[in-house]
Amino acid sequence: MTQDAYSFIKALGFDTVDAFTLSLGGMVAQSLAVMHPELVRKLILMGTGPKGGKSTDRFKPTTYLDTARAALSSSDPRSSCSPLGTPTASGQRRNL
Repeated sequence: MTQDAYSFIKALGFDTVDAFTLSLGGMVAQSLAVMHPELVRKLILMGTGPKGGKSTDRFKPTTYLDTARAALSSSDPRSSCSPLGTPTASGQRRNL
């Protein structure tokens, strides 16, 4: 995955990137930063954790529930789960 990410970034013509990652992307981005330090300027890891880590078993059901809730109400799924802030109106404006 790391080599694929590197090839894709280079194919887009970028010499450096800022990587903002979620979950498995965090592992790929860390590997990318180690293997190609000249490419990664900034690295932000979000929602990463070890396999079997505390509460990771609840992530998938929660995501499915939030997605279903959004589909039934014709709203953006991110409106019910706000990983970058609070689920308040002002927090949602920042995140969406």
